[in-house]
Amino acid sequence: MVGVPTYSVDAAVGTHSLYLDGTSYLTIDSPFLTSVEFAVDFWFKADTINNFQRLVMRPSSPWYCDNYQIRIGDAGATITAGSYIPDEGRWLSNELILNTPILVDTWYHAIYEFKAAPEGDTTDYYAVFELRNETDEMLANMVVTVSAPPIQGSYPLEIGHAGDGRHFKGYIDNVKIYNYPAADLTLCSIDGDAQNIPLCFELSQNYPNPFNPTTRIHYTMPKSEHVNLTIYDLTGREVKTLVNRVVAPGKYTAVWDGRSENGRLASTGVYFYVFKSSSFNKVRKMVLIK
Repeated sequence: MVGVPTYSVDAAVGTHSLYLDGTSYLTIDSPFLTSVEFAVDFWFKADTINNFQRLVMRPSSPWYCDNYQIRIGDAGATITAGSYIPDEGRWLSNELILNTPILVDTWYHAIYEFKAAPEGDTTDYYAVFELRNETDEMLANMVVTVSAPPIQGSYPLEIGHAGDGRHFKGYIDNVKIYNYPAADLTLCSIDGDAQNIPLCFELSQNYPNPFNPTTRIHYTMPKSEHVNLTIYDLTGREVKTLVNRVVAPGKYTAVWDGRSENGRLASTGVYFYVFKSSSFNKVRKMVLIK
């Protein structure tokens, strides 16, 4: 700890968050906090907004070449994530820019993920950045293709620190760093117009997974269709229907609280969630642990 970070009961997840007063920040060194594939997941709430206010970064040498970095930019008019790609001489923070105003006294959920492309795809990697609001609903996302891995971090992970002294002032909560693409963010970008309409159907892996007791399932709809999203156990028995209605184009989140249709808590085990519409069907597996 540099300075005097303090705990606060103003929290996005659980009962406490970490408050940074603009002079304090955290540095954390571990070989497991840098990877070719990763997911960076945290909540933040700013007291003040400055240009290039860094929230989370895992730097390399020179210090501004990062394995990953998430920062507020343009006086709060944007938020950006990025990695330095040495084989391309390319900074993804110049591309993964979400033109979403960041307001003070407001909780946001930021997730940045770098992952290998599916076998047979036309690119090698994807970098995905999502921003969600205080109820964890999608505000904006961006997807870019990458042909080479990111630089590996050689300096400690930093939370709330800026090299030029413009440290973050506000709250940080529930920081999670994975050395694999744990969030499984959608590769379906929005079309960029005011309606924020996705360009494809997508059913994401539930998150978190494994989970206890609640998990979220994100799905995208490029057009209006009747959707059925249902949970089944290993025997094929229906456990809970989460969605059974006509859904308009957009990005959605279904929440399962681990209870069956009659309100009983489901037991530990493997479950399947099945998405069905007239144009798109998909099944994914999840694990409930108690």
